[in-house]
Amino acid sequence: MKDASRVLVLVDYSNWHYYLKEANRRIDWSRFAEYFQVRHSQVQIIYFEGMITKAHYLAKHGKSSINDFGDAIQRKKKIFEWIRSCGLTIVQKPVTSVYDRTSARYISKCNFDVEITIRAIDKLSEYDEPILCSGDGDFINLVKYIKGKYRRVTIISPPDRTNDNLRKSANRFVSLAKLKDHFISSGRGEQLDLMSQGN
Repeated sequence: MKDASRVLVLVDYSNWHYYLKEANRRIDWSRFAEYFQVRHSQVQIIYFEGMITKAHYLAKHGKSSINDFGDAIQRKKKIFEWIRSCGLTIVQKPVTSVYDRTSARYISKCNFDVEITIRAIDKLSEYDEPILCSGDGDFINLVKYIKGKYRRVTIISPPDRTNDNLRKSANRFVSLAKLKDHFISSGRGEQLDLMSQGN
């Protein structure tokens, strides 16, 4: 049954990526949007994901050509077009590489903590409840801040990839795995293949 609440859904996609990859699952973004729309009177969904760059792509795929990179970008753009057609707003920025001294190799980096925090605070008057699709412990202070503004906060994330203190700080935690019948399908799909190139 639909309630009268207004929700802001913030999707930190890279935070879900590895869980989906390991579980051989993919998100059906049309069903994802519908899941919230049938339950709430107003729904805003903002999707955050990095866009691969030429330098990053070629560094990860040494035998690939510029044409291969161009093809990957075109596939990524089509995926973004599909996500937008499902009613989601996309925020993107380039994926970068950072040298990790522990592993002595370059790792992909595309963190949206700042962007997600800014939008959650800027839109505070537009929603009754934020739904944070991330298990990143960097959001603990954001959750506490929003609760201090008399808002309930829900976290949707895989349990084994959710910071314990983030989980405790939220009003409600929902396991992503338990929503598999609502908007998660079997198979990695093209999106996850591209994510493995970009993140």
